Amino acid sequence: KYNERIQVNGTAIGDDDFARLITEVKKIVDELMVKDLSMTPCRFEILFVVAILYFVEKKVEIAVVEVGLGGRGDPTNVILSEVSIITNIDLEHQHILGVTKEAIAHEKAGIIKANSICVTTETDKKVLDVIASEAKNVQAKLIVLEPTDSELINQNLRGSVFNFLDMNNVELPLIGLHQISNAMLAITTAQLLKKGGWGKINELTIREGLRKTKWPLR
Repeated sequence: KYNERIQVNGTAIGDDDFARLITEVKKIVDELMVKDLSMTPCRFEILFVVAILYFVEKKVEIAVVEVGLGGRGDPTNVILSEVSIITNIDLEHQHILGVTKEAIAHEKAGIIKANSICVTTETDKKVLDVIASEAKNVQAKLIVLEPTDSELINQNLRGSVFNFLDMNNVELPLIGLHQISNAMLAITTAQLLKKGGWGKINELTIREGLRKTKWPLR
């Protein structure tokens, strides 16, 4: 259901709000199409605008925005983010992003904003060099998390327990080493936001957030 893509505090946008906002966006889209059919937005662009309008109405303090294809041409790139997160680069959407990991990394790194921070768990040196180069070009700080930064303590069908740097016995109700890698990114980003002035964030809230993580399919 489209509503599930737009949530505030874990609650999806209601049908009435979704219908109202997408009707507003449709009016603008119709006007654009009258002037120039080449300006017709895609489905993701329309949903993205609806999400931003909803977040503004709800006066959200922090918005976590996932890119579409990811990269410098992505509609979400209009956001001046405080922290950009880049997970491991792989061969995907090659017809749009490029045929090599390095080419895809160049496009993905296009989300890094000037004088901001980028966090990644990428391990391929050639790919990392591309990301580092882009970060340097826009004077952004790059933080690279290493696989050795975490230690798996226990894992079963109920989830995982792991250590990450100075945080011990972190509980995560998801399984798979890739989920621990994702959790490392989440922890680091939360810590960076705290340093940036978001005082409501602390180790307890980070642990609690991870412990309550749910993944009800996609």
